[in-house]
Amino acid sequence: DGKNKILHNFSLNLDENKVYALVGSSGSGKSTIAKLISGLYPVDSGEILIGDRNISSYDGESLMKNIGIVFQNPKLFQGISIFENVKLANKDADDEEVYKALKLARCDDFIDKFKDKYDAIIGAEGINLSGGEKQRISIARIFLKDPKIIILDEASAAADPENEYELQIAFKELIKDRTTIMIAHRLSSIRGVDEILLVEDGKILERGSHDELTKEDSRYKKFIEMYNEANEWRVDL
Repeated sequence: DGKNKILHNFSLNLDENKVYALVGSSGSGKSTIAKLISGLYPVDSGEILIGDRNISSYDGESLMKNIGIVFQNPKLFQGISIFENVKLANKDADDEEVYKALKLARCDDFIDKFKDKYDAIIGAEGINLSGGEKQRISIARIFLKDPKIIILDEASAAADPENEYELQIAFKELIKDRTTIMIAHRLSSIRGVDEILLVEDGKILERGSHDELTKEDSRYKKFIEMYNEANEWRVDL
């Protein structure tokens, strides 16, 4: 409602095929920006343009086709196989394309533990997938869909170290030649991005590379210092 506007007088331009990281404290507006770009939230004034066209001029199917979103807790469909879960992203794909997507998402790494491999039925007895494995299956869907824009909601935040390693390899491949917006909760994952956008109270206060922003006495530098202090205990254990 009008009393709780998260973004007000907000303007942002993102270049094609670059990787952006949105950083900021919880509630700063990072997720709202990503949801607006993806068309999940409507705007009550102003406009969002993708490729110089207003987002509202695209039908829902076109947006879904061109934007891939990697959530922290992806939903898989129960009662159908891993293979079928991925093929849902592009029903016109042939089997070879589905297997290629699964391979790029690093699913080959864990599939041997199931007797029926990719035909294993999700939800069936004995078919237990970890959070990181579910995440990789959801990433295979995005490889198969082949969108132009990727939104990553710090998708490896809940993964164990082994799964995180595999996820990072998959992400590196996924973001090639695509416009990527990453919502970063952990700052360790953003060093290599093209541009960091510091969001506070629904506004972009600073933007630049990690090196550019840490050279000066920036808010981003203070944010990094606070983050490191809060996480020091992990190193000391």
